[in-house]
Amino acid sequence: EDTLREVQNELRHKVNDFAEENNKLSGTVTRLEGELVPLKESETKLKAIAEQNGSSVDKLKKLVKENSKTLKEMKENLEADVMATMMDVVFKADRSEDGMFDEREIQGLI
Repeated sequence: EDTLREVQNELRHKVNDFAEENNKLSGTVTRLEGELVPLKESETKLKAIAEQNGSSVDKLKKLVKENSKTLKEMKENLEADVMATMMDVVFKADRSEDGMFDEREIQGLI
């Protein structure tokens, strides 16, 4: 009978230990559920930021492409301006306006 009573007491202790652990786990679950709401709000905000940044990245890519095109056009215009300026200098150096350069006109070009 002592042995049966000992087993019964041991089982009661185990049940009490399990009940205590269950209470701890229930408290942890409640705490985690409370933390879940702010985490979901943060997730929603982060998703919105990610979507906005994705759009911003696309816009930035488009702007970089447009800027590259503009720079190319500016370079072409600058080259044309330099060519026009050089031609103007050459034509002004031909003081006799005969299309031929004498020694004095060549020195003016140099």
